[in-house]
Amino acid sequence: MSVAFALLVKHWREALIGAAVLGLMAMCRSRDNVIREKARAEVLYRQADSTLKAVKPQLARVDTLLQRDTVKVRVAIDRVVTLRDTLLRRLTDTVTVREYITRTDSALAACSELSRDCAAFRLYARQTIDALELKVKSQPAFVARSCTMPSLLSGILGATGGVVLGRTVFKP
Repeated sequence: MSVAFALLVKHWREALIGAAVLGLMAMCRSRDNVIREKARAEVLYRQADSTLKAVKPQLARVDTLLQRDTVKVRVAIDRVVTLRDTLLRRLTDTVTVREYITRTDSALAACSELSRDCAAFRLYARQTIDALELKVKSQPAFVARSCTMPSLLSGILGATGGVVLGRTVFKP
């Protein structure tokens, strides 16, 4: 028999208490890690909420601008197409040509404005989607347990308590 095994047999009560203490310490460390993870998740969740609060009004505003610009572009293009048909019949009329150039310029400006608002809408929509994904990902799906887990702790304390009180729970 080795010396370590002989000491373990001789001092089995102390070894059992030491194992129970190490088990409790490990459970407490695990609990602390879970609490830290939960705190990080709550911070991310709050950041996502604040991002959503900031982006939602902007997204609604840009959506309204986008609808208005779309109507503006449709009207401008219809006016250009209508004048183009007239222009093809009277190509030598400078007043009609100037009117056509003015209408095409206004249609081009409306298209540029629509493109700008569309890019802003995409940006705000992307930020909203990212915030919602972060919110879903950071939702705490676990609950932090206390240091005293009832099922495991009662088994450990029952065994060590019987030993400490002089009752033999485990026979060596």
